[in-house]
Amino acid sequence: MSKLTKTLGILVAIATSTPNWANPEPPSIDRQMYLAEDRQYLNPTIPTLQTSADGRVGIGHRVEPNSVTGRGQISFRLMVPEKIDRPFVTDERDSRRGSFILSMPNATASTAAGLIPSGPRQEVGGNNFSHAGLCDASGDPNSGVTNPRACGADDCYDLVVVRAERSGNNSHQIFGTPVTVRVERPKTPNARITDVTAGTPVAGSTFSFAQFFEPVITNDGRLMSLRVGQQGSFSWRDNSGNSRSSSSDNVYLVNDNPASQQACDVRQWDQARPLAHAPFDNTINNRYGFAMQPFRDPQNNEISEDQLIGSYPWIDKDGDNITFTTVGTSLFSRRSPFESRCVPGEGCAPNSQSEEVSLINGRVMMGLWTQGKMVLLDGMVNHSDFPLAHNEAAHRLVRLYEDGGSDEEWTRVGDVRSRSFANMPLSNSGNSSFFDSNEHRFNYLRNMKPVTPADVSWLVSTGRNTTEVSFDDYVNVHSFINANMAQTITLNRNGSRGARAGTVQNAATATPDRWAIPAFGTILGDGRFEPVARGGVEGKGYWLSGNNSGLSFDIRTQPQPVLNSPWYYSIFLDKRDNSGVRPLFSFPDGSEIRLSNNELLFVNTANNTVRRVTIPQAFRSSDWAHFGFQLSNRNRTITTYINGYSVDAFDHSSPLFVLSQGALLVGQSQDASIPELRGWIDDVKVFAELVNYELACNHANGTLAGIGSGAPQSWRNIATQLPAGVHSEITRQLNSGNAERTATQYVCYHDYSDDLAANLANIPNGMFSIREDINFPEGPLVSNRPRPDSSSNTFCLGCHTRNGNDGLSLDALTERPGINALMDPRRQPLQPDPLVFGHIPANWLGEGLPERAMIADPREGFRIDQLLLDAISN
Repeated sequence: MSKLTKTLGILVAIATSTPNWANPEPPSIDRQMYLAEDRQYLNPTIPTLQTSADGRVGIGHRVEPNSVTGRGQISFRLMVPEKIDRPFVTDERDSRRGSFILSMPNATASTAAGLIPSGPRQEVGGNNFSHAGLCDASGDPNSGVTNPRACGADDCYDLVVVRAERSGNNSHQIFGTPVTVRVERPKTPNARITDVTAGTPVAGSTFSFAQFFEPVITNDGRLMSLRVGQQGSFSWRDNSGNSRSSSSDNVYLVNDNPASQQACDVRQWDQARPLAHAPFDNTINNRYGFAMQPFRDPQNNEISEDQLIGSYPWIDKDGDNITFTTVGTSLFSRRSPFESRCVPGEGCAPNSQSEEVSLINGRVMMGLWTQGKMVLLDGMVNHSDFPLAHNEAAHRLVRLYEDGGSDEEWTRVGDVRSRSFANMPLSNSGNSSFFDSNEHRFNYLRNMKPVTPADVSWLVSTGRNTTEVSFDDYVNVHSFINANMAQTITLNRNGSRGARAGTVQNAATATPDRWAIPAFGTILGDGRFEPVARGGVEGKGYWLSGNNSGLSFDIRTQPQPVLNSPWYYSIFLDKRDNSGVRPLFSFPDGSEIRLSNNELLFVNTANNTVRRVTIPQAFRSSDWAHFGFQLSNRNRTITTYINGYSVDAFDHSSPLFVLSQGALLVGQSQDASIPELRGWIDDVKVFAELVNYELACNHANGTLAGIGSGAPQSWRNIATQLPAGVHSEITRQLNSGNAERTATQYVCYHDYSDDLAANLANIPNGMFSIREDINFPEGPLVSNRPRPDSSSNTFCLGCHTRNGNDGLSLDALTERPGINALMDPRRQPLQPDPLVFGHIPANWLGEGLPERAMIADPREGFRIDQLLLDAISN
């Protein structure tokens, strides 16, 4: 933490108030809540750029000052993922911190990679006030454009910069400027931009927008999302042709007949529509995944088509998911319960200059992967609710925890909200609230693959940092409760929004026809969730003081019998001072799961203990542990998972732990003689499904690994403590599929000491992953065979359904005889795009991959699966 001195004797008090509660004990994971220092990112960071279809050439939304000329320019930057020589999210962060992935890391862009946006030498349509978007027509296979194309020894990209010219107080005309970007030594660690040339700007329509901010264009070049400000009002037509008006900040532009338009031609955008209209819009609700289901707010209420929704929008390249900001919380408000002080040695900016209070924090995701529901993301993508600026004098030490005889009661918070190039790290995009993701596009490189044990995971960036976000739980159709301990967002008709007091979010996304999910979790007593991404095993956690605190979820009448479905319950617990018997879950039917020192107690509806399970692994105070419970056979068979591994199973004569109508309690018992649970909890989950061994381990933030020769003794000891019968059952499952390797013992490889301390890329020597063999036993994919049939794979059926939208239907799982995987257009979520264009250097993806340099076919491209997928010989 370099500058953060641990001596608090010289602190300067800035704002004080009396908390409404006793502060929690310090969390066991000490995450850093400030992200930059001396204008350098402290973690590996991918700047928020609008990029070409392959993710390599990008621009920031804002005009950037040039350090050499002193003038503003539209700066083109080059992503060089080949430079990354270890997993991007790694324990050894300092060696590759900052924007190392850029060809010019931790620096402003070169003059050679810039264009003048305005003035007498204007090269790009629009003006300095408007933001810029980047459109790549090569995403449309019918456009005739392929990016990159070989131009001599270099790669060249033909792109369109989209901006707007202000033509009045609330009026903007769109312009599209064709540009050609030349890259030398392409797809090598030494690649760089050598030239950017602009063509003649093309004028488009004029709109009554107050602003033209954050334009993002889908890969087909037909849909543009942007922010226009609520100060102006614009007209639009609904499906019936009726004219309507709106002042929505978030809008999208699309032609009434997008298929008839040319990709990236700005003249096609002749009408704007408010974001909330998208699911009602017959023009796009069968074309783009984000609009294929009704939008639902975080409390599971359907959103009307004239609702004002969020700010700072971003949409992925396929148009499947959208994200935007929702909330903001002032640290210095009179109602704030937190004491704060300036950081010693960093200066002390006045409160009024240290935070910008507006609703521009709290990134939510909504669309295909959340089944239309708005979900507030957890973790470092939302590292703080306090909008403190990037300059160190605006940082604050916030008193969040009790004095445990050390400095842990104070947490340094900063780098949340800035719009100043001069205050933010070099190579920033000019606004910390911008968002972007390279999605899956660099996954052909080993060190750019996500390391989270999940099926759908992206590296995502705000203007503050880059982190991995897993979407598995959100896309799962069986999710009933998913309390990630973020706040519950409320949308108001006038566009204002905020946190619903006394609740935590239920981020479950099951649709109402499947389950009537609880709207939120109700905070009981003096329980507290965090205003920063601390307290949890990942991100925000929830503190149970042991003084009448807990969580309650209202279970309503369900659209189908609950006993006809299997159920999985789980919770992370960092216990503190839990002597005697304490409750974990109390169910509406009167049964309970309790904790007693080093045992789990299963209690029936008559308050009788019917099963005791000894916790086989060390269960210490101030350490995280995970408990999972699988219910099957109409809730009569109970399997217990501890830290992701099955340790016990038993049958009961009658159903237990039934989600009948009533209250599901966490941390409290219905028996008044049982004291409340004390400690931190996180990720309370209830899913209506039967999990496999790997998925149970994933819920525990781990992945299954076999114990081979040379495995560390610590993991051998853990494996020996686990039931021999489960080891044998895993081996049996592996042998029934296409697994190449089995073991006599297995563990759920996990480490709760830090974020991603255990991940797919750092499984110890002597241990080996069996993740794919469990989840995809019919695999692997091979280039010269059809994709195997997965239509009966229960893991896949957690996301794919008969009526699933876009790529989530059963058609995505069925075998297509006669079409080998190499030519099959279907892709699994983490597979990179199938085609590569331009120059391909020798040994690009590893020794002999490919053996010699080549140039991809300029029209057909090169199928990258030839390098990534093995072939099977007859």
